[in-house]
Amino acid sequence: MAKDIDVLILGATGFTGKYVAKAFHELVQSKDARVQGLRWGVGGRSLSKLQETLSWAAITSSEVEVVVVDVGDAAALSVAVARAVVVVNCVGPFRFSGVDVVAACIAANTSYVDIAGEPEFVERILTLSQKAKDAKVTVVPCCGFDSIPADLGNLFVKDQFRKRGFTAATCEVYIDIEEGPSGTSGNFATYESAVYSLANTSTLRKMRKDANRPPLPLLGRKLPLYGSARFEKLFTKKWCVPFFGADASIVRLSQQLQLASSTSSLPPTQFNAYFSLKSFAQVLRFSFFGFSMFYLSSSSFGRNLLLKYPGFFSMGLFKKTPPTPKQIAETTFTETFVANGFKRAVTAAEVDAKAVPDYEIIAQVHGPEGGYVTTPIAVICSALQILKNLNTGLIPHGVLTPAAAFGNTDLIRDLENSGITFSVHSERDLVKV
Repeated sequence: MAKDIDVLILGATGFTGKYVAKAFHELVQSKDARVQGLRWGVGGRSLSKLQETLSWAAITSSEVEVVVVDVGDAAALSVAVARAVVVVNCVGPFRFSGVDVVAACIAANTSYVDIAGEPEFVERILTLSQKAKDAKVTVVPCCGFDSIPADLGNLFVKDQFRKRGFTAATCEVYIDIEEGPSGTSGNFATYESAVYSLANTSTLRKMRKDANRPPLPLLGRKLPLYGSARFEKLFTKKWCVPFFGADASIVRLSQQLQLASSTSSLPPTQFNAYFSLKSFAQVLRFSFFGFSMFYLSSSSFGRNLLLKYPGFFSMGLFKKTPPTPKQIAETTFTETFVANGFKRAVTAAEVDAKAVPDYEIIAQVHGPEGGYVTTPIAVICSALQILKNLNTGLIPHGVLTPAAAFGNTDLIRDLENSGITFSVHSERDLVKV
């Protein structure tokens, strides 16, 4: 079948999906050179709901191809994705239908990006990587707020060391969500994905063990992961708790893939992620949320409770009702990367696990609200990078993470032009103790 759509947005009737469609339309209306002349489409299982999305986003039907497709219908899905050069998948939770969409795309020689933040789903589609290579397509999950800022932020700070002739060894990211006077709440689909992910942690551990990927070599002393709340007084000056989202696992996986494919000569950084909270009261709320998720997600009864009452168990962090446009407009995020390393060049073959870092660079990634503004920007920029580099060889084929896929491209520049900034906050020599 001839490909008559350059970018097809699946799940455009969902709350995040319709924001992705709206952002793509605004890009077209702005006369952005990257999308001029591109053919794009929106897909969903209900024609009436797709029409509602077009009306809500002020998109006329003549501007876009409307594709009615249920991802649960294998035959219809195959026909739909075969029309596209790149599919942007917004149909979550991805553990339910994501693998089928990826498999259909590979079979149709269609590249793929999505907004997933589910490590188990990523592990499942990694088993399709050779098929993607054979089909000469690129499949990149986690191209939204999970985990473009973290994965490319780590890549950015490593590159800052490299530009100075230095080498990064460790990196800690502190994720800070700044809400406005109206408050905010997280996406229910993200919450739902987290519930099912926690319920299947043993499955994920087994999948990673079966994958038998070599451990990342340690450059410098082992970076500790602080398992409890602590007040970070040097950089964020806020309370910090371990962040058990997808970011840390995706960053580590990116570095494993880069080492395995020899696409980067830079040694991997040891990487940990933390979530920043303004007060100890917020720490208590977050702790209640974490304990509720951990203990209740292990049983069907507990999962039903978690999914029925997200506002209660998350202490208001997640709700079934989406945030208002005003709340979205008032919310921003900052991810602060505290990286330590060495004032000399070290290759991946020269790793010294006992060396003590002597230099520090603090970098930041800053942008608008994560779920409904940054996510559309990031996933659209990722899809456009694949289109731009179909014949350049800069983006490998296969199933890849964001940094492993886009490390040799100018994706960071595209993100900065779209309002997501990458910057060096400070740097200094470290005094050895």
